[in-house]
Amino acid sequence: MELDRNSNTDNEIKNPFARIDALAENDKSYPALDFIAGLFKFFGWLLVIAGIIGLVVFISKEMVLAGILILIASSFNALISFAFAELITVFTDISSSTYRIRKHLQYNK
Repeated sequence: MELDRNSNTDNEIKNPFARIDALAENDKSYPALDFIAGLFKFFGWLLVIAGIIGLVVFISKEMVLAGILILIASSFNALISFAFAELITVFTDISSSTYRIRKHLQYNK
């Protein structure tokens, strides 16, 4: 998709990066990385739920300390899983921003 320098719409006056943003959204997406980040978030929530279930089960067996330790361990692992998901999202956002900057610099030569 080629940028037209002579086009002057109201949207471009309000947001001069609107066309470059549209190009960045259309040209650069990482569906596999978005899927993997979603999997990490899903597994993180599964770990939280498993920790709560483990806490309830061990409390019912009068093993409170073991239940608390399971909850803490699963929460820590869930936190790591959420962090990986956000790290993937940050990398894709950095890539998108870098692409937008490159397109802006090419457009304003």
